[in-house]
Amino acid sequence: MSGTFTGNLLSWTVIEEEALPIVIACEKLDYLLLRPKPFRMFCDHRNLVHVFASD
Repeated sequence: MSGTFTGNLLSWTVIEEEALPIVIACEKLDYLLLRPKPFRMFCDHRNLVHVFASD
């Protein structure tokens, strides 16, 4: 996902900016994610791996 940050989004930290596409994708694709089996999400941003870790 790509786009331009405007308004109050300009003051977000880098990690918040990097996490936003993941959150939006999960919201838009919820019909694929709402199932009995858990799902795995892969990203290449090491800080986000820590933020979204379930443990």
